[in-house]
Amino acid sequence: MFNSGHDSILLGSGVSTEFRDKFISNFSFGTAIYSIKLSLTHNFIIFGVALFILLAIGTW
Repeated sequence: MFNSGHDSILLGSGVSTEFRDKFISNFSFGTAIYSIKLSLTHNFIIFGVALFILLAIGTW
């Protein structure tokens, strides 16, 4: 991602690459979980609205 010169500037020379890789992998994993949750919530809202419209048409 970055060359070693930029690594030491961005993260400090004391930060090991193992820690950085763990942080990056955990961050991407969290982002994936968040996007999955977001899409599930979005689908649930759409399903709820469709169900509400069907119920409204049925009772009307």
